[in-house]
Amino acid sequence: MSTTAGTHRFLKSVSGLNFNSYSLQDTSEDHQWVVCDGPVDALWIENMNTVLDDNKMLCLANSERIKFTPHIHMLFEVQDLAVASPATVSRCGMVYVDPEELGWQPYVKTWMSTVGSKFPQETQEYLSLLFEKYIEDGLGFIKKKCVQAMAQVGFVQEEVQTFFCFVTFKSAPNVSV
Repeated sequence: MSTTAGTHRFLKSVSGLNFNSYSLQDTSEDHQWVVCDGPVDALWIENMNTVLDDNKMLCLANSERIKFTPHIHMLFEVQDLAVASPATVSRCGMVYVDPEELGWQPYVKTWMSTVGSKFPQETQEYLSLLFEKYIEDGLGFIKKKCVQAMAQVGFVQEEVQTFFCFVTFKSAPNVSV
């Protein structure tokens, strides 16, 4: 939310405009989801408390109120709730997935589906085999013989990024099978 220089009137933000269009234009009973992905900011999450209540009313800084239909839902995908108040947390249903429980495989699969798709199919298959063969053994060695400074997923992220740097460098060795 910002103001104009001369009149100091509030201008609607992108979110305010989007929420307004969701609530006014679509009168269907189809469920709609507003997905917010990123870190939690203490100021804007507190402003979302009225939306998270049963009345589903968004109160903007310019005193405008936008009523959400019962078919509009919000999903917050956040890393942590360090700056969220107990009031906000109590209004949300929580699903917590510990990165250690998730493991390294989802990160590598996501990487292979995006960046790995730049390689020929047989190279992708070979890379998948290498990851499966060596990452698990490497992580096992680290657990037994080393003091682990970073989480499993962070370690795998660093390895994948380092590998990608080597294979995309102009004078990199050919990794085709």
